[in-house]
Amino acid sequence: LKEKSATGNRNHNIAIVVRYDSVPYEISTGHSIALSPPPNQHHPPPLKKNSFSNRQSKPSIMSAMIHFLTRAALIILSLVALLQTSAIRRRPPSLRQQQSSATTTNVSGSTMAVDCIKLTEKYFEVWNTHDVSWIQALHAATSTLTDWDGSHGPTNIEVASSIEGVWKAVPEVHIEIVNISTMEDKTNTCVANIKMIVDATTTMKVCDVIDYDESGRVVALNAHKTD
Repeated sequence: LKEKSATGNRNHNIAIVVRYDSVPYEISTGHSIALSPPPNQHHPPPLKKNSFSNRQSKPSIMSAMIHFLTRAALIILSLVALLQTSAIRRRPPSLRQQQSSATTTNVSGSTMAVDCIKLTEKYFEVWNTHDVSWIQALHAATSTLTDWDGSHGPTNIEVASSIEGVWKAVPEVHIEIVNISTMEDKTNTCVANIKMIVDATTTMKVCDVIDYDESGRVVALNAHKTD
């Protein structure tokens, strides 16, 4: 600053200290005024997020996810149980149950003649399900099937494959039993008169002669057209 007096001009140096945010800044004076930057100046740190609310939100999200997954698992298990129950109801009786009900034993424990009528009824029941594995299980390991198209065998694999070919060619085909009779001279043989319904307009009358072994499995089936 300059000051005029009677004796002449006088220069005075004045130091001014200004504080910003408790940090001293020095302003020097002279011909010009300049602000010297404060040492190690830093911007105020950003406000921290509420860590307490974060800690509170994470467990709530986890609990919601666990609850959702638990309910989804219960629904899936219920659906699986329902499907299994439905499949059991639709599936025919097991071969073991069929054989035990179709065979009898005398007092000494030896096996008597099989019940051909029950076995034949069960055979066509399984036939109408179009289940290859079950129809194969009803035939003995060594067995044959002969119809108007030819002979199939000598194992139950070829027999089941030939029957499967009929199902694939005519998906709607099914069998209705007309009557079943036994042969007096052959206790393990029965004759079944059936109707093979191909579709809504086609029905064939067929006579099946079926031979069973002592375990109740089919060893030979001979089919003949009767119309």
